[in-house]
Amino acid sequence: MFNFFTKSLVGKVAPEITGDIWFNVTSFPEEAKLAAVQRLPLSFEKELSGTVTLIHFWDYSDSDSAEDVEHLKVWWEKYEGSGFLILGVHTPQYAFAEDADKVESAVLRLHLDYPVVSDSSYITWKQYENTIWPRTVLVDAYGFIRQDVRGKNKLSTMEDEIRKLLTQVRSHV
Repeated sequence: MFNFFTKSLVGKVAPEITGDIWFNVTSFPEEAKLAAVQRLPLSFEKELSGTVTLIHFWDYSDSDSAEDVEHLKVWWEKYEGSGFLILGVHTPQYAFAEDADKVESAVLRLHLDYPVVSDSSYITWKQYENTIWPRTVLVDAYGFIRQDVRGKNKLSTMEDEIRKLLTQVRSHV
């Protein structure tokens, strides 16, 4: 059974992102594409440095996750190319959702253009001490976790923080 009451990761360094297979790797910053294709972990010190990154833990079979995905698609369309990246981390709740072909079908059906990794082995899930679907983690350009939102319909304050972090990135260029 999962413990739903773990501590927030706000203020901590974001762990690496890894998984079994990536989808939409062409949406990555150049530094991250090669690592993703080679299935190497993505580090906020190297491949994702300088990028404001939103990590979304989800499962295509979970209705709460699907609701959050609609929010994220709007943000991706709005902020893509401005130093902002969304990384979907698909971690299955059930064995049938482990199949990479089914994950890819869901990515296509939902029209997700941002990178998504299949984390059927729960590596990234465990590194982020996750306990719930959906969960959204916002990481600043320096690799520190700035927001950690668990559960559905709790993204309303996150867009202001995204804008703030993107403004900070632009002012340091």
